[in-house]
Amino acid sequence: MHNAQHFFELRAHYREQPDRIPFPVTVEKLAEVWYCTPRYVKKIVRDLTEQGWIEWRAGRGRGHTSQLAFTTDENELLATAIMRKMEQGQIKEAMDWMNRFGTPAVQERLMDWLSGEMGFSRRHVADDAKDTLRFPVHRALETLDPALAYYAFDSHIISQVFNTLVEYDPDTREIKPCLAHAWSCSPDASAWTFHLGKHILFHHGRELTAADAAFSLNRIRLNAERYAAAWMLQDVDAIDAVDSRTVRLTLARPNVLLPRFLSTVAMSIVPEELARASGDAFARQPVGTGPFRIAQLDEGICALESFPRHFRGSPLLDRVEVYILPGIEEGRIRQPDWNAVLPSDGRSLQQPSTAGIDASQDWHDLEARCICCSVLAFNLRKDGPQRHRSFRRAMNRLLDRERMIAELGDSLIMPAEGFQPAVMAERMAATDRRPAEEAGTIRRLLHESGYTGETLRLSSNAYHEAEARWIIARCREHGIRVELTITNEVPRLADHEASDASFDCRLFGYVPIHPEITELGAYMQHNYFASAIDETMLPHVRDGVRAVCAEPDPHARARHLGKLESLLQDNASVLFLVHKKNNTQYHQAVRGVQINSYGWVDFRQIWFPSQALAASFLP
Repeated sequence: MHNAQHFFELRAHYREQPDRIPFPVTVEKLAEVWYCTPRYVKKIVRDLTEQGWIEWRAGRGRGHTSQLAFTTDENELLATAIMRKMEQGQIKEAMDWMNRFGTPAVQERLMDWLSGEMGFSRRHVADDAKDTLRFPVHRALETLDPALAYYAFDSHIISQVFNTLVEYDPDTREIKPCLAHAWSCSPDASAWTFHLGKHILFHHGRELTAADAAFSLNRIRLNAERYAAAWMLQDVDAIDAVDSRTVRLTLARPNVLLPRFLSTVAMSIVPEELARASGDAFARQPVGTGPFRIAQLDEGICALESFPRHFRGSPLLDRVEVYILPGIEEGRIRQPDWNAVLPSDGRSLQQPSTAGIDASQDWHDLEARCICCSVLAFNLRKDGPQRHRSFRRAMNRLLDRERMIAELGDSLIMPAEGFQPAVMAERMAATDRRPAEEAGTIRRLLHESGYTGETLRLSSNAYHEAEARWIIARCREHGIRVELTITNEVPRLADHEASDASFDCRLFGYVPIHPEITELGAYMQHNYFASAIDETMLPHVRDGVRAVCAEPDPHARARHLGKLESLLQDNASVLFLVHKKNNTQYHQAVRGVQINSYGWVDFRQIWFPSQALAASFLP
C-alpha cells in the first residue's frame, strides 16, 4: 500500500496534468513531493513504473529534467484501494485517503459502496453461519475504561463488554442480580454484602473473584482526583473481599441507594491484574466479563465478538462492527437492505431509501424519548459577566426554547425546565404556549448586571455545536458577544480548577440514564455542574445529597431532589434548554430490537431469522 499512497500523493500534486501526456519533472522536485531523499525517489519511481501506473523517461545527468506520464485511472485505483482497506478493517486510514485524495465523484461512489456494506450479513465460516451487524457512528470513542466513561456512546459500548455486580431495571425500578446473585445489608443500610455467582469468566479466561470486585471499586474510591464516579463511593470506609466470592462494603453513614450506584457502568468489574498492570492502556485493550469482547479497536473501528462462555449464555449476534466516522456527514451513508438496524446517534433519521420496499409497511421506527437534555452551566468560579445573577437571568429569558426547537429540527422535542421531562410534559399539556419574553425585560436585566459588551466564552462539544451556534446568534440579537470553543475532550478532574478558568459557560448534554443517580451525579461530579455551584450553595447541596441517599421513601427522595433543583433554578446558574429524542429504524424481520438507557440498540437482544424466512417479509 506504500506504492499506492506514493502514487496518490504524486497525482494530487499534479492534479491538472492529464493522463498519458508526458510532462517535465526533476528528481529533486519529486523529493519535495514525497519528503524523501533523491535516492529513495528513484526507488519509488521504479516501483510505480513496475505497477504500470506511470511512465518514466529519465533525463541524462544530475539535475536534468525527466519526463513523467500518468498511465492509470486514478479514481478507479483509489476506490479499489480504499475498499480493500475497509474490508481489512483499516477504516481510519481508508477515510483519510478518501478525504485527502478523493474527488467528489470518488467520494460519492465510496459512500454508495459503504452504504451497501452496512447492516446485517451472514457469512459461513467452516460450515458455521456468522451473524454480523455493521453500522456507522458519527462520533469518536473517547474511552472504554468503565471508570472513565463520560459520554453515552462510550458507556453503551462498555455495557456490552463489562458487567456490574447488580443491574437496575428502569421499567420495574428494581435492582436485579448480575455478577452478584444475592446481597444483603445491615438494618441501617451502612454495611452491604454481595455474593458473586460461580464460574463467571473474564474474556481472557480467568474466573472472576471477589478480589477483582474489591479492586475495581477501590481503584475508583481511592483515586477521586482521577475518577469522576468516586463521589458514589465517598461514604464508603472499606471494601473487602471476605472470601473468593463475597464482597463487603462498610459505610460511614447509611446509603439505601448503594446498589443503584453499583449498577452504573462506572462500577463495572475489571480483572485486577490487567487493570493494575496496564494502567491507561486498559482503556484501549479492555477485558471484561460481558457478552461481547473487543476484537479490534482503533480510531476507525470498534469490533465486538460474542463471548460464548458468558455466564448468561452467548449473544445471538456473533459480531458487531461499529465504523467510527466522525468526519462523514450524517445521512451520506444509506441503508439499502431490509436486514439493517441503524441507530441515529442521538439525532433523528430520514426514512431509508430502500429499493423495492414499502417503507411505511416494512420499517418500524423505535423511538426513545428524552434521552438527553441540553443544559448551559455557568462558571461561577471565574470573573466575568456570568458571575452576576441578573446576567444569567437575562440569558435564561432570551434563550427561547420553543424557537430553538422550531429552528433546529425534530430531534428536539420539548423545552426543558428541570431534570424530569415528564414534569415539563405535564406543564405543556396543562397550559398554553408561554409568550415570548419582552426585549425590554432582557435589556433591564443586562443593565442591572453591568454588562458592557465583554466576550462570553462558551465551551461545547461537536454533538451540541448546532445548539451552541444558535445560542450565539440569539445572544448577538441582544448585543451579547460570545466566543465558541468546540472540544470533544472529556473534562478532566485533576486539573478541574485550572480548566474552569478556560470558559464562562459550558453547553453539554445531561443523559438521565439512571433516575435519581444521574441527577445526584450532576451535583457531585466535578465534570458536570461543579463550576455552577458557588460556596454559598455547596453546603446545601451536600446536605441534600446525603438526605437523598439516606431516605428509603422514593417520594421523600423526590422532594429532596426538587429542593436541590430549586437551588439551581433560583440562582440561574444552570439553564435547562431542551429535551431530545432518539430514533432507531429497523425492518420488521429483525427481532429483539430494544433501545437501552443510553439511547442505543442493545446488541445482546438482536437476532435475525434465516434469509429464507426473512424473504417472506419482502413484497
